[in-house]
Amino acid sequence: LHNSARMNLGGCYMNLKNYEGAKQQIETVLALEPDYPEALINLGFICYKFIPDKDCLKEAWGRYIELKPETKEAEQFKQILSKLN
Repeated sequence: LHNSARMNLGGCYMNLKNYEGAKQQIETVLALEPDYPEALINLGFICYKFIPDKDCLKEAWGRYIELKPETKEAEQFKQILSKLN
């Protein structure tokens, strides 16, 4: 599958509350394209809200912050990550 199709499939899994399935699809996207911003956002969100995994969260959103430090999302992620330490 193409990465955009995998992202859509991950979204479908999210809608069905199959968070493990969504996480797997997004991780596959990131294995092929590690700097895919939307995948980093979504993976972090899953690891923050649905499958509590601080390491996953820090890695995903940390990478997003490196790629897009000036965005409002990066600012929000920095605030959330600072509260985890």
